[in-house]
Amino acid sequence: MIFSQSVAWADADDQEDQQPPAAAVTKPSQNPNTAVSTLPEVSVRSSRIREERVNPTQSITKLTSEDLERMQVSNVFDAVRGTPGVNIAGGPRLNGMAFNIRGYTETDVAVSVDGVIKNYDKYRSKGTYIEPDLLKSIEISRGPQISTNSGFLGGAVKTVTKDAEDFLLPGQTVGGRVKFGYGNNNDEYLRSYIAYARPHERIDLLYSYTNRQSNDITQGDGEKLANSQVGTVAELYKFTIIPIDSLRISTSLSKLVQSPTVQLYDTVTASLFTSSPYVLRAIDEETIAQTIQFTPDNRWINLKATLGIGHTKQDETLPFGWIGNTNHPASHCIGYTAYSNSTNLPLSPALSASRCRGDRLDAYNFKNKNLDIANIARVYESKDIKISLLTGLQYFKQERDLERSFGNPASTSVSQEPATGTQTTNSFYIQPEFRYKQLTITPGYRRDFITLKATGETKEMLEAANQAAEVNLREEIFNLGLTFEAIPRTVTLFTHYAQGFRVVPISVLWANSGRDSTRKLQSTSSCPTDGSSCDSIYKTQRVENTEAGLSYTTPNLFGQAIELHSKGTFFHSHTSNLIQESGLQDSMEIRNGFEFENSLYYRHFYMQASYSRMNGKIYYFNAKVSNHLYTIPGNSFNLVLGSKLGENWDVNLNYRHVQDRYYSADIPGPTSGVEVQSGYELFNAGIRWAPNKHMNFRLVGENLADKYYNLDGGFAGQLGLVAPGRNIKFYAEFIY
Repeated sequence: MIFSQSVAWADADDQEDQQPPAAAVTKPSQNPNTAVSTLPEVSVRSSRIREERVNPTQSITKLTSEDLERMQVSNVFDAVRGTPGVNIAGGPRLNGMAFNIRGYTETDVAVSVDGVIKNYDKYRSKGTYIEPDLLKSIEISRGPQISTNSGFLGGAVKTVTKDAEDFLLPGQTVGGRVKFGYGNNNDEYLRSYIAYARPHERIDLLYSYTNRQSNDITQGDGEKLANSQVGTVAELYKFTIIPIDSLRISTSLSKLVQSPTVQLYDTVTASLFTSSPYVLRAIDEETIAQTIQFTPDNRWINLKATLGIGHTKQDETLPFGWIGNTNHPASHCIGYTAYSNSTNLPLSPALSASRCRGDRLDAYNFKNKNLDIANIARVYESKDIKISLLTGLQYFKQERDLERSFGNPASTSVSQEPATGTQTTNSFYIQPEFRYKQLTITPGYRRDFITLKATGETKEMLEAANQAAEVNLREEIFNLGLTFEAIPRTVTLFTHYAQGFRVVPISVLWANSGRDSTRKLQSTSSCPTDGSSCDSIYKTQRVENTEAGLSYTTPNLFGQAIELHSKGTFFHSHTSNLIQESGLQDSMEIRNGFEFENSLYYRHFYMQASYSRMNGKIYYFNAKVSNHLYTIPGNSFNLVLGSKLGENWDVNLNYRHVQDRYYSADIPGPTSGVEVQSGYELFNAGIRWAPNKHMNFRLVGENLADKYYNLDGGFAGQLGLVAPGRNIKFYAEFIY
């Protein structure tokens, strides 16, 4: 959800400097480009404060469309690298990247588009396909939140797509933009077309089309990263109506299609699979979201509801003749018939079907459905006491399915992928907020009801082996926040305690390392053979996260028109009952860290700085050993400086320093070795020239020093892949 977890209250003697309260009604302006009031995402502050990037009391950072426009990144991962505590795991390929928040990897980080959860689980391929040109904002939450969908311990990345009102110039009702771009590192060509309109002050229409095509990435040593080319088409259809002042209804359809390209079967590490190292991979992704915001002039109602469906399809083709799909050494194929190499005679139909299978196609389907309803009520208000109540209901269903087929219809479809099934979660949460003068207390409670079901052949095999095919769980978590404004609206002390959990995923719960000729599981199931509940074998993974910090905000530093926002946060995270592919759960993780965020604005100058420092240990109790936590990224410092030069120019500079990190020299476990991955420094820069309101030209330089370095982390805590080298990008935008 995009709710702030606190209701904005305005003191009576400061009304002139405040925005309207959350439940207030803002009548449509005569200017059709004026946005109708919606459910607030941040606390109300002085009208002199223009910064909403850093939440002063929670570990939440929000990147605006202005930030994204300034950076001109090719993907959402590059956009969030400067956020403290956030790093990118995997490789530089589009479908090899994944978010890492405070050392929690992709399975523990919720990713959403317009409120629709997009996470999916595919072995060694962890993509998140969102075109940054379509986004209005990216909000990054570190640590578990009471309103984040259950199962994500590290935090959440919430993206919101744009509306027509984000593009229209003053006085416009219809407009369009065309953008062309080129990056020299991998010869990437970008074409983007956007059409938008507000034919009526209560109707908002938007269509966007973006096409990216590139060759292989060039690394810092001048070598090409094989099979890293890109061919994607992204579209966004969005329709919003405001039937009455207090009601906003928005429907969006976002799509991304990646054409079949040759890629590593293993997309996130430097190692190759000897059986089938390469595949032709095509991706088709879409998200449908229906969002309703209802904010009447009623202190009991401030409602937001999201109904959405996310669908990711991956088709991986292994053509016959490629490694892993070749002829038998003693025979050859003519069509779908096998012939002996020694006699040239045809072999039996069974051998032909086995040896002349034709192209292999793995069709993956990942579907997410979710319903999210939340409301903030202002229960009581007096001069010194304010009471509000956040309540929410959530429904979330994940489906995972795989179908393997061969060009030869006589071949038997045999899958060695993890089990297929569904996970359904029904949840409710409640979070009151009590404010007395400068002290705010925010407790929270959440209850989840989870059902795991095996489907298809996995279910049939489990039932044949008298193994459980369904598991039902109930989980509850508690949160508590304390905030004290030592100096009202300037200096704030805060502390938070939050719990989270993650149930064992289907691919681990019903282990499936292969099938024999009878099509039964070869490996022992994780569930008891008597068909009883799997709860006695696997426990739910739990996390307890504690934070404490201080934030400082002022619009007039040193009595000048200098706006400053600073926040420092210490955190401690304790994770038990670790879920691992091997099934080992008698282990624990400890994380300790510090995060700093700073933003400063003075006239046309701005500065953003962040620093994160973290260390972690993993304890294996059965083996009585501990080791460095391999998913912990290196300590990092990020600095952005920018300024507007006159009416037509602006520039920005970015410096990033990442220190050494530990990684596993082998598969992580009690006996795995430890290696050190070297840190690195990066310099990026950008300049924009807008000769008039109809044209924009940008020049962006990434890794200007052409540094050779490894990305922050590979699969299972291994050495990260080599990063891209210098990239000079040019963009031209024409506005109508």
